[in-house]
Amino acid sequence: MPDRTDISPALSSWGSPDASLDRLVRCVDTYRRYCRSNSLLSFQLLLVVAARSPINPRQIAKLLNVTEAGVSVGLDNLGAGSTSYGRTLGPPPDLISKVDHPASARMKLAALTPRGSQLVAEMRAALAAGR
Repeated sequence: MPDRTDISPALSSWGSPDASLDRLVRCVDTYRRYCRSNSLLSFQLLLVVAARSPINPRQIAKLLNVTEAGVSVGLDNLGAGSTSYGRTLGPPPDLISKVDHPASARMKLAALTPRGSQLVAEMRAALAAGR
């Protein structure tokens, strides 16, 4: 039985997909191997943190035009201590951590964990494949 998170077989039934779409699908499939969340916001958060790590969650909210509360929940869901993961989604993804701000003990910044960096490298490789 095929992995339910891999959408490549479904696209192959459409015929020959555009090469850039195929690379994007491989990138998303790579993300889904690390993180079972179906949330587009989680995917966007990972991309923003990867591009600007470490970054203030308030800046992320402005970039994505979402609430700070939504960013906070999304970052928690991508962290090691995620409580939304359980029997149905498996272990927490441990992709993003909250680190101390160098200028303020009260503020936290979002940064990629080593596992998050590994995922981003694999996603970049999936996008680059076949160019």
